[in-house]
Amino acid sequence: MRALLLVALSLLLPIEASAAPVVTVKGHTSVRIVGIYPGDEGAVLVGQLLDRDLGTGIPERTVEVTLAGHGRVLRARTDAEGEFRLLLPAGRQTYHLQARFAGDATYAPDRPESTNLDITKLTPELQLEMARELDLSKDNHELQVVTRAEGRNVSLPVSLRIEGGDDLGTVTTGATGRAGVRILTSRIQGPGSVVLQASFAGNTDFNPVRTELEVLAFVKTTITLRSATPEVHTDEEMQLSGTVADSRGPIRGAAVGLEAMGRHVASTLADGAGNFFFELRAKDFPPGSLDLAARFTPSVTWRRASTSPPVQITILPPTPIPVRLYAIPVAFTALVMIALLLVRFWPAFRSQKTPAIDQAVRGDPPPEPIESGVRLARTSLRSFVKPAMDIHGTVWNPVDRCPVPRARILIEGQQRTALELRADEGGRFVVPGLPPGTHRVLVSKPGFVSESFRATIPHRGSLHGLRVDLVQVRVRLLEIYREAAVGLLPQERLWARWTPRELARHVGGQAGQREPSLESLTRLLEQAYWARVPLQEQVLSQARALARAVRS
Repeated sequence: MRALLLVALSLLLPIEASAAPVVTVKGHTSVRIVGIYPGDEGAVLVGQLLDRDLGTGIPERTVEVTLAGHGRVLRARTDAEGEFRLLLPAGRQTYHLQARFAGDATYAPDRPESTNLDITKLTPELQLEMARELDLSKDNHELQVVTRAEGRNVSLPVSLRIEGGDDLGTVTTGATGRAGVRILTSRIQGPGSVVLQASFAGNTDFNPVRTELEVLAFVKTTITLRSATPEVHTDEEMQLSGTVADSRGPIRGAAVGLEAMGRHVASTLADGAGNFFFELRAKDFPPGSLDLAARFTPSVTWRRASTSPPVQITILPPTPIPVRLYAIPVAFTALVMIALLLVRFWPAFRSQKTPAIDQAVRGDPPPEPIESGVRLARTSLRSFVKPAMDIHGTVWNPVDRCPVPRARILIEGQQRTALELRADEGGRFVVPGLPPGTHRVLVSKPGFVSESFRATIPHRGSLHGLRVDLVQVRVRLLEIYREAAVGLLPQERLWARWTPRELARHVGGQAGQREPSLESLTRLLEQAYWARVPLQEQVLSQARALARAVRS
């Protein structure tokens, strides 16, 4: 009977993919020449390597500078602020330079255009100031051009253009060192990343200088939801439909979630015309008034999420069936059988429950950490007659709801004897007859948090069909980050909306200075979560230390 029930449950469980595609995300970089100054032994070149997304310097990276005409390549290491310095050979007044950052596993490369710098001239500072995100529903956007030299405002002609797009012409900064430019939305070539480039060609007093600013042009979205009927009975189906679109038209294949009273209950994808459909069983919800809303979560950064106006549906109780239609003996027998089945199989159901992680997959915070550890089996009547000396069970991933293949099982006895074996591809393992006594069982696999428990031999069936839940290191790392980050959000519901970098920018902006602990925890999360190799458990200790520093 138990075997038949387990087969039926396995057929009902959803089959999920065992692995996700590997995506490498690298930060954008910008190599900037600050200036060139005469020194005792030659010219001193000062530059900076910046993270274009955060606007901060990138420390401990190597920048190459090529001297045209010399054929020489000089290398410098950036300091804690991302600044680097190079001593150029003496004997020249004008240097033709080409700076370059080759990139690494975390940051993308950058190679700006070469430039001529004269040590007898000042190198001005050229800055572009603009909102980092541009709403394409507006007609125009304001850009500020700022020019300074040695701490004072200077008036310079600056050429502006959009990378890969239109030439915006030339603007001259006034005595305040500022000039405002209004950029028409029609000149921006669609949503996505937009790079604004500014350059000063140089004159008799100042060296040429270039700079750029990357912003995100986004579009707003709209989503609607409607119900086929305002009322349904408990034994009926609720049918809902809607449309999701942005300013350019319907969004094909959009991911849409359905929320009931603020709780996620279903997901679907829109068709080619942006239409989506839901069909829910009314009996899954309590009778009464039910508020439903559809939420669109974009898969690209240049679209904004949107939520539909709520739709109210009244769930009516089922029509009562006259008691006279039931035969009292049949009903009594059925109740007795159900009670017997619950008493018989309830422990087995509890031992096979897997924590729900639908919220963790969506990016919402789970109400509590994913449970792990060993789940002992139910004691059988036969084991009371004949105690068992062996152990067998399954190593299970409660997050992906699948077995963990080739896990390592180490059994250590009281006499310091050890037995090591591996689980098969289905996560199953069998330990043959063990000597009497208490044994320590350690279950581990690279990329997972190890679990251990004590097994007393002989046993009464509790170690037959047991299940050991192993949670991935990256899942525990995300839980540590969430515990530290939720308290820093303006609203807790933004946990499912903001990226770690958006939170780091917000916290730094509120404090008026950088938050090194949060930035370090963010980098650790990004590097570890997208690592190509299994993570070691030691990374959790580092994450906990950074999380404590963030909370303090």
